[in-house]
Amino acid sequence: MGDKDSCSAGCGMTRWIALPVRVALGGVFVFAAFNKLFITNGPALFNKSIHAFKLDEYGMTEGMMTLSTHLVPWVELVAGLALILGFWLRAAATITGAMLVVFIAMYASVLLRDLNVECGCFGKLSPFCPKTVGSCHILQNATMLLMAGLLAWWGRSAISVDGMLAGKAKAPADAA
Repeated sequence: MGDKDSCSAGCGMTRWIALPVRVALGGVFVFAAFNKLFITNGPALFNKSIHAFKLDEYGMTEGMMTLSTHLVPWVELVAGLALILGFWLRAAATITGAMLVVFIAMYASVLLRDLNVECGCFGKLSPFCPKTVGSCHILQNATMLLMAGLLAWWGRSAISVDGMLAGKAKAPADAA
């Protein structure tokens, strides 16, 4: 599963496929974090969005929602940058995947409770889905979850910090 010993001849190609996957996924997470952290009223809008999900009905306290408002964007930023750079790729993909599972559960909860909630995923913007939470948000995050899962499974990528630290600045032509 990414080890040199268990690689077939396709591992070199997999590393090159992983490159645009990790950059795209990381870019989405950095973009989302940036819009929550650094855009005017970004943190306040994200806090409002978290409250709109009515997570207190599931026992989430005000303190936990405030902590989420401040913590989630920073985790998104660090994990996204790690994906883009290919640094601790498997860990970054796993953290990203775990966040996506939580986001999917939150969207499903909104749909099951028939709430009218505007997503604060990207701050004021909504580049992929309509602003109001719907099945598109679940599909969007399921797609990103698949990407994160593949990256976690592959564990390696071409042109990465991990590769440079291991003395392999480029993906080998023959991984066997």
